[in-house]
Amino acid sequence: MKLTQLSYPVPDYPIEGKKIPFSQLKRSQPPTVDQLGKTLPSQEDRQLWFEAQIRLMAADLGGNRVPWAFRFADGKEFQLDKGCVGMAIANGVLRLPQSGQPIEFLELVSTRQEGQSADRAIRAHRAFPAAPLLSDEGSRARVIARGIVPDHVRAAATFIDEKPIEVVKEYAGTSSWAKDAFLVVGTRRYPAKIIGVIAKRMATGEVLDTGFANTRAFLRALASIGFDEVVRENNAEVVDAETQAERDGHFDPSDSADARERALRSIVQRRGRTTFRNALLRAYGGCCAVTGCDLPDALEAAHIAPYLGGHTDDVSNGLLLRADIHTLFDLHLIAFDPDTRQVRVSATIAGGFFADKLKKLRLRFPKDRRCNPNIEALRKRLVELK
Repeated sequence: MKLTQLSYPVPDYPIEGKKIPFSQLKRSQPPTVDQLGKTLPSQEDRQLWFEAQIRLMAADLGGNRVPWAFRFADGKEFQLDKGCVGMAIANGVLRLPQSGQPIEFLELVSTRQEGQSADRAIRAHRAFPAAPLLSDEGSRARVIARGIVPDHVRAAATFIDEKPIEVVKEYAGTSSWAKDAFLVVGTRRYPAKIIGVIAKRMATGEVLDTGFANTRAFLRALASIGFDEVVRENNAEVVDAETQAERDGHFDPSDSADARERALRSIVQRRGRTTFRNALLRAYGGCCAVTGCDLPDALEAAHIAPYLGGHTDDVSNGLLLRADIHTLFDLHLIAFDPDTRQVRVSATIAGGFFADKLKKLRLRFPKDRRCNPNIEALRKRLVELK
């Protein structure tokens, strides 16, 4: 029997008193369509959960095929329940296989092409009838977290990174973006509710409404999984500018945006990506690594090696610098000697009052050595000094 590898672990089965709709793997030949069990439609919670899981399998495999036998990422091996497969065919979720042939794969009905199962695809949460009745924040947080592991959150972050904002909002079942609370995953920030809903859907197939719980409940749920770093921004205009900036990756000053929007985006771009800048603010105690300036609005996240994607947003590849020092550093007019930490000044600006002041300054490293700037990267910048 062919065994298909899935990239996620066995999902949590939340329906008490009912057997999970997967069977222990049998090495015998898969059944034919004539050997399937029940072929009548079913609206039972167990069946809804099963149909949510086969959709998740198909998505994980990048198509519309559902394997009969499969191995989860944690090594556990199962095969589909024959009765649930029969009911899924009757429900219009799976296509009727060719008669007489062993079923190694089943074809999932496209919800875009055939409306019979479209409504069922977004009703998996009805398999948990107690959930909407939960009133306290802690209980709702536990419902959100159930079945999610860190890999689901990271997968949700990748999905948000790679898809257009409108596609992300549609997948999460919402028309709005976050305005104040963001979850930090890696070096980037994501709307807390949206990443929570998507991670839940990837983990269990359950489609939670973003209105199911408040933002605090989603943050509590994600913190219980190990993601407890949160960024809050009260300035909605700055949030919008940051979101668009991180999606676009650059700014075009010739576009039709008004002067205020361009100014906001320019500030955001110079400050650096939010999570990267926040990490540097923590590492350097909120002070410029050269001048000691402690005015947050004047501090920017500078890359030592050029920004080439999220992997370069690492604290060891950054310095927290006052805006004017950052500009000089980006223009290769100053650099830092990694051995003495002394500021080195380009010959093109040497001799002036400010340049003489700079020569007397030294680069301050973070108290936590793990956050120290990369020595080789600093050395390369010194070689590139004009």
